[in-house]
Amino acid sequence: MVIHKYAFTLIELIFAIVIIGISVMSLPMLTQVTSSAIEKNLVQEAIFASVAEINLATTYTLL
Repeated sequence: MVIHKYAFTLIELIFAIVIIGISVMSLPMLTQVTSSAIEKNLVQEAIFASVAEINLATTYTLL
């Protein structure tokens, strides 16, 4: 006897709702972590740029 499954069971629907709820609740934390990482990256790039400029200024040679 072959039984065809045409619809989701209640457990599958509840499981899908729980997964969607967890992902929606984690979005604000994810955006906060991402923006914090971007800010730290910009600070690090500014430090590298300033070190490069200081290096150019202190190692100037006459041709």
